[in-house]
Amino acid sequence: YTVDETVGVIPVPALPSDLLAHQTMGILNALMRRVYFLAFETGLGKTRTAIEVAKHAMFPDGGRIDAPRVAVVTVAKGLDGIVAEFERWWPQARLHHMRAGDRPIPVPDRPAVFLYTWSSLHKMRMMDADVLIFDEVEHGKNPNSRMGQKARELRQHNLSAICLALSASPTPEGIKDFHNVYDFIVPGNWGSYWKFAGRYGEIESNEHGSKLVATNPDYQYELGERIKYWTLHQSKEGMPVPEMRTKQILVPSNVAPIDDLASLSESQIDEYLAKHSFDKISRAWESVQELLQNFDHQHHAVLTWKRETADRVADRLRTERDDVILIKGDYTVKKRNQLIAEASVMDTCVIVASMECIADSINTLVFVSNVMVVELHRKVRVFVQFLGRFCRLNSPHKFVNVAFVLLEGTVEVDHATKIADKVSVNAAVTGEGIAEGALLTGLDSAETDAQWADRLGTLEAWDLDENALAAIDDDWGD
Repeated sequence: YTVDETVGVIPVPALPSDLLAHQTMGILNALMRRVYFLAFETGLGKTRTAIEVAKHAMFPDGGRIDAPRVAVVTVAKGLDGIVAEFERWWPQARLHHMRAGDRPIPVPDRPAVFLYTWSSLHKMRMMDADVLIFDEVEHGKNPNSRMGQKARELRQHNLSAICLALSASPTPEGIKDFHNVYDFIVPGNWGSYWKFAGRYGEIESNEHGSKLVATNPDYQYELGERIKYWTLHQSKEGMPVPEMRTKQILVPSNVAPIDDLASLSESQIDEYLAKHSFDKISRAWESVQELLQNFDHQHHAVLTWKRETADRVADRLRTERDDVILIKGDYTVKKRNQLIAEASVMDTCVIVASMECIADSINTLVFVSNVMVVELHRKVRVFVQFLGRFCRLNSPHKFVNVAFVLLEGTVEVDHATKIADKVSVNAAVTGEGIAEGALLTGLDSAETDAQWADRLGTLEAWDLDENALAAIDDDWGD
C-alpha cells in the first residue's frame, strides 16, 4: 500500500471486513505516516479506528510489533467508554488504569494499554510507548497548561511511536489552535507560532502591540494542503447513520413581555430561563404528551440542562405513566449504565436526565430514537456534538427525532435555529398543540433552496479564490 511516491511501501495488514472505507483509509494512512489526526464526527468510529491501528502497530521499517505498548489519554468522563471499546475490539490487550505515581509495567508477550486522563496526566510517570492515542486532543492544545506540557513531554519522549490525535471537531478553530494542535502531534514542522501566524494569519498592529484578527485568505489553500497530509476528516453525510429530524415547540411567554426579554443581557436571559424552565414545560405539556404518544418508536429521552428541572419533569411524568427512569447527577457511572441497560430492554420507556448526568454513558443511548430537549445550552457547538451522539454507526434506527421546547422571544429560539441548521430542519409547531401532519414533515424544495442560499451567502465573506473553494470542497467535505 502506498500513499504517494515519496512515502514508500508497508505490508497491508489483514483488517476486519466490517470496517467502513473511511476507517480503513484512516488505519492505513496512520500506519504509513505514523502521525495522523482522525477528525471523525461523533459516532463514526474513530475510537475503533485507533484501536485497529494499535493492534496492527508497526516499526518504522514495516516490521510488525507483536506486543505493542499503547498509551491512551482521554477525558475522565469518557474513560469507561474507551475501556468498553478496547474490551470489545481488542480483548487480548491488558488494560491498566493509571493513577498518579503508577509505574507502567507491561505484561510480557501481551499487548499492554495504559489509560490516562487529561486532568491527571501531569502527575504521571514518563513511559516508553509504541503507540500514542490522544483522545479529544483539543484538551492538550495549550502548551502553557499542565496537561499540555505533560502531553508534549510524552510526545517528545516517544517521537518514533505512532501518534494518533482524535477529535469530533472537523478542524481546530483559529490559527493559534491550528498551530498548537499540529505542532503538538507533529513537532518541529511548523516553526514558531508568530512565524506561522505571520504567514497564515492577518495581523493588526498599533502602538499597543499586535494581534491576530483573521485567517489570511491568500494562504488558506496552502494551509489546507499542509495539514491534509496529516488529517482525515469524515462527516456524517452519506454515512449509514440515522437522519436527525428536528422540530420546535414554541411556548408563548406569559411571564414577562417579549420586549423586556429582548433588552436583557445573555446572563440575565440565562437566569430568566433557569427560573421559568419548568413553568415553560408545564404550559407546553399537552404538546409534550402528544409527542410522546405519536412518535413511531417508544424509547424516549427528555434532556434538561439543570438537574432540578430533570427531577421536576420526572415527577410530573410519573403521575401519568409508569415507565419513567430518572438518572440523577449523584449516581455513580456504574449505576447510570445499569439504569440505561435496563431501559434498553423495556418495551417503552422515558429516560429523564440532565445532559451532564448521562455524559459518561451517552454512547449506550443509541436505542433511543426520540429526544426532547427542554433547556438549551448557550454554546451551540457543544449542543450539536452532544446530539450527534445519538446518531452512531451502531444505531438500529433510520432516524432520530429531536424536539426542542422553546420559550418565544428568548435566545433559546435562536440557538435551536442554529442547531437545526447544522443537522436538519423540520416543521415548527406551537405550544397550543401539534398541527395535524406536522410530525416528521420536512421543508419543501423551495424552502430548502432558500435555506442553502442563506448558507452560501455566508461563504462569500471568506473571499476565497475558486481553487481554494474547490480544494476545501474536495478535501474537507461539508
